[in-house]
Amino acid sequence: MGVAALQDKPRVRLRFICRGAEERLQAALKEAESHAPCILWVDELEVMEAGSRDYRSTGSVWQRILGHFLTWMVDKSRDVFVIATTTDPGELPSELISRFEAVFFIDVPTRAERAELLSLFLEECRVLAASLDLNRLSDISEGFSVAQLKEAVLSAAYEALHEGGDSPLEHIPVESAIRPTVPLSQQLSPKLGKWCQMVRDGLMRQASNPEGPANTVGQP
Repeated sequence: MGVAALQDKPRVRLRFICRGAEERLQAALKEAESHAPCILWVDELEVMEAGSRDYRSTGSVWQRILGHFLTWMVDKSRDVFVIATTTDPGELPSELISRFEAVFFIDVPTRAERAELLSLFLEECRVLAASLDLNRLSDISEGFSVAQLKEAVLSAAYEALHEGGDSPLEHIPVESAIRPTVPLSQQLSPKLGKWCQMVRDGLMRQASNPEGPANTVGQP
């Protein structure tokens, strides 16, 4: 079954937490199979792998969870399309990654993408993007993640409302909210280098638009 055919299908979300993790996994897999064909979204996949290596607090529970999940992915007979997210693909074991048909790397937004995202977030705050210099804001927010861009706009909006009541958001508050933030690309620089090498080696596919200076895959 192709991905396009699954767009309107039910979605089941699975997120691993310590308490009752084994029971939650079994319940989620059963629910997904009962809704098949459907999408099973596994959030923060690295939690399961990290837990399987932590014997001090959880014993062998996480190892059983990892083993059960891997076996289910191979043996499942229903049409359940599994999509998983992770913040650290380099830490996942090969036996887990190999269960997926494709692994995608989503880089930080490019300059053009940052401008588009800022415009969207400004619109959500009921601010006319045309009143601001989006090109400048995009330049000074190089390396920012989507979440950091949204947080900067929200912080500037709150500041403007606090100082001026219902007055419109001006350029200065947005820029001042961006300036103190350390871009995610700098915070995760060593890991990003490793992930980008995985893309160049063909172990992951580049999902974002490979253009502009913010794209870390093209950098040495």
